[in-house]
Amino acid sequence: MKTRLFLLAVLAPICWAESPIIIGVRGGVPLNDVIQTVQTGGSVSSSTDNYVIGPTLGIRLPLGLSVAADALFTHLSISQNSSSSSAGISASASSWEFPVLARLSLGGGAIAPFVGAGVSVRHLSDFGNVGPFLTGSSSNQSVPSSTGVGFVLGGGLQFKLGPVHVSPEIRYTHWGSNQLSNAFSNIIRTNSNQAQILVGVTF
Repeated sequence: MKTRLFLLAVLAPICWAESPIIIGVRGGVPLNDVIQTVQTGGSVSSSTDNYVIGPTLGIRLPLGLSVAADALFTHLSISQNSSSSSAGISASASSWEFPVLARLSLGGGAIAPFVGAGVSVRHLSDFGNVGPFLTGSSSNQSVPSSTGVGFVLGGGLQFKLGPVHVSPEIRYTHWGSNQLSNAFSNIIRTNSNQAQILVGVTF
């Protein structure tokens, strides 16, 4: 019995100790659309689904520092009201963001604020052949897949629940350029500024 208690006392701190590896999931909601409509009062509109979700992986460093990378997915849509059809025309697309942030936790307690900064890469794809209804042309012009780079800032609170870390945060990304073709620049373009509310659950 004494041997079992001794082993339990030795192993318990090891089991509850923080691993240097961060693994988990991050999700939330976008506060604005990935694609914005340039024309005012026009028939073309765009929207972003009300979710962002994906895995996260990182490493904990000394002095409250950590580095983590996410793979965040959301779904986009573009539509045009049609004068000849009540249903109109619509198309969808996929957005994958790959932010990498260095984060500093300001304190080591059960609740600690944190700030972070880094870069993000965004890949837009699967638009399909939406060019004709956007431009009003009969040409077979599609919206090509594209990749853009942005600068990310974030901050929030970290809650430690045993080995589980719950981290709600607000994240802002400034994208360096419009990711859509210049052929559509007077109709739609990617938003230069993006804000998200995210919650990470990591181990």
